[in-house]
Amino acid sequence: MSDRASLRPAELSADRGLVGAEKDRMVRELRGQRLRELRERSGMSRAEIARRTGVGKATISLIERGDVEGVRLGKLRAYARALGADIWTSAVVGDERSRIG
Repeated sequence: MSDRASLRPAELSADRGLVGAEKDRMVRELRGQRLRELRERSGMSRAEIARRTGVGKATISLIERGDVEGVRLGKLRAYARALGADIWTSAVVGDERSRIG
């Protein structure tokens, strides 16, 4: 019998919570990595993006790590636009998705 088979439902639920949190972290990190790669392909340094957008290098570092929870939407948009991209914001309720910006 495996160790998992002996776990109680509450322990399995906690396990799923940890897995979900780790998955979310990895997805955020991957998104940031893709943005960094887009910037690098554009030939711009973090300093150049900062100069063009007015977004601080520390904030750009957060964006490129996928740590955008505290980054203002305007700064994310400025970063994306400097790379020729855009940011879309959606509200999701159940199965319904509405673009809000």
